[in-house]
Amino acid sequence: MTTTPQGQAPRQQRAAALLVLASFALCSLLVLLSGCGAPGTSKSAVTYYDFRNLAAGNTATLPTDVWLTTSTNHGASFGNETHIAGSFDMLIAPFAGGFFVGDYEALTTIGTTFEPFFVQTNDDNTSNRTDVFTAFI
Repeated sequence: MTTTPQGQAPRQQRAAALLVLASFALCSLLVLLSGCGAPGTSKSAVTYYDFRNLAAGNTATLPTDVWLTTSTNHGASFGNETHIAGSFDMLIAPFAGGFFVGDYEALTTIGTTFEPFFVQTNDDNTSNRTDVFTAFI
């Protein structure tokens, strides 16, 4: 069994990462009230990390993507998933009881455009493992 410097097997670290991500619910929620960016409506969006690109049997990497989904009915339902970034390898993130991409996550608007701020790893750059990025959706 291969172990990491933290002394855990990669599969154990991956499970720890999933637990940390789930427990901290790494997502940003923004509700736009009527007249704020989308006059006459209440539009909301959620950003989140997703592991859907993890292939069965892959224990070498943890491909992670950033997504945004929107609601136009006050959050009663969400749809219109938009891929923001990724895949990046979550296993490169610093290990702090789980893989930690930081707490600099936000979601704002400019007019009716959502602008998420999110953290992802810098693949193969162990001296600067993560950075903050933004996008306009």
